[in-house]
Amino acid sequence: MTGVRRRAATTRLEPGEHSIDRNTPTPRILKGREVVVLDWSIRLLSGRLLEDKRTQGRTVTEVRRKAKVTAKRLLDSEGGGSQWKATDSIERYLDEVASQEILNASLRPDTRRQYQRLLKLLRAQLAGHSIATAEVPDVLVTAIQRIAAENGHEAGRQAQHFHGKYVAQPLRRHKLLTQDPIEGMSLNLRVHAPELTGPKRGGVALTAAEQERVLVSLLELDPGEGVPQRQRGRWSYETRKTKQLCAIDLTILQIGTGLRLKEALSLRWADVFYDEDGVMRIKVSKDVSKTGIARESAVLDSRVQKRLEARWARARSDEEFVIGAPADPTKQWGKTGNGGASQILAELYKKVAKQARAVHMDFQRTHLWRTTLNRRLKEAGVSQADRAAQFGHDVETNEASYTDNTDIRAVAAAYRQRHNPDLKSTGKATV
Repeated sequence: MTGVRRRAATTRLEPGEHSIDRNTPTPRILKGREVVVLDWSIRLLSGRLLEDKRTQGRTVTEVRRKAKVTAKRLLDSEGGGSQWKATDSIERYLDEVASQEILNASLRPDTRRQYQRLLKLLRAQLAGHSIATAEVPDVLVTAIQRIAAENGHEAGRQAQHFHGKYVAQPLRRHKLLTQDPIEGMSLNLRVHAPELTGPKRGGVALTAAEQERVLVSLLELDPGEGVPQRQRGRWSYETRKTKQLCAIDLTILQIGTGLRLKEALSLRWADVFYDEDGVMRIKVSKDVSKTGIARESAVLDSRVQKRLEARWARARSDEEFVIGAPADPTKQWGKTGNGGASQILAELYKKVAKQARAVHMDFQRTHLWRTTLNRRLKEAGVSQADRAAQFGHDVETNEASYTDNTDIRAVAAAYRQRHNPDLKSTGKATV
């Protein structure tokens, strides 16, 4: 639909009024993502006009809501400071202000949960302090170093970033800080983090023979094997058996595609289709992809495709998740927690490691398949750029916004010709 963009009303704003409902949000592309941006103004109760305020969100409704939250905060904090004083508890400030900042921000669910965890870690280290006594370099550096010591240096680094954005910024807005006391500081957190010993996850690939033994074992594995008929707890035998089947099929899916765990758990049948060669393909949307970049991945192994087709035939709707919650496939299976995918997968990997004589599976987890398939594709002569299109690059190493110009058909053909030459698709075609 085309038309003339509606101009904002030019009527003078009265004290306490804003132009949020007058102005028209506009779609933009920022850092490769589609967002909605709203430019607006507000006249404070004192009569001072604040122009060039900007808020962004995913939808028009969201961006207006967030802008109104900011407008209310500006009005509430006007007049010689704000409702907050330097002597107030930093814990209360984190609970009431920083937590709300996280909720108002345009974040992915996983990122939001990560920031909420960092908030708890920081709160625990600053417990007992007022805002004034907490927001000094010595106290903050000690808090960040302790977080690193207890949770690893990466958690410490993230906590420093979190403090700057979600604690120091609102404190500056409330005129309780002039700048972040630890902004730009190099804290050398590795020195304080616990020393990592033993094997590390990631960067390990199975040999072609190991990969073949694992896939055959999974395809032949009875989901009821090892599941006791009677067991105390809320889960019935059928539910526990279904969990095992979900874990088996989830692993088979990852072996055949190299999808990340989060991507695989977010996949619905509506995201699955066939290309001209009858090879099953999967749409990974930008909202699901770790990098925020949409792509299409091929199911590289024909046996994996047949297993998925059998599962698809049992689905009641294409809106069901491919690997949904064991008790209800219309709901997404949680990654963490008791009975979550990660827990059930860990148990399965240890079992298959013994059965298939694949020792790395005893410790390595789902990223193993990305590394393994990357090696198989390299052996098949697939270029690095095309391998990246199949698996999805990190943002820093990806040179394009989309992978549409990459011939994923050629990637699948090269893999199957070398490792799976007997392809015969069942051809359940959907477009």
